[in-house]
Amino acid sequence: MRDNGARGAAYLLTEMREQRAGDPADDVATVERLWKDKGLSTERHESGGTDPTQGVRGTGGPATSIDFLADERGYSLDAVSVCTAGNAEELQRNGE
Repeated sequence: MRDNGARGAAYLLTEMREQRAGDPADDVATVERLWKDKGLSTERHESGGTDPTQGVRGTGGPATSIDFLADERGYSLDAVSVCTAGNAEELQRNGE
């Protein structure tokens, strides 16, 4: 639903990959800096436990929310775009 109450469509993205090299904490800091440079508001977070997964959440710009997580096992990125004009079912049928 768009701000004006009209129907619309939002895009969802989930990406995962194995860590190849580097320090996950440095990678979270780099992503946070890049998002801030693009005008997103950010918030750091981490999971519990003795070996927590570190992450950063962002909001603003073209994203309703975006979340990056990093640890020695790999990385994940989940994002939801702002709602745009259009019919979600029709956009999917057209490959958008």
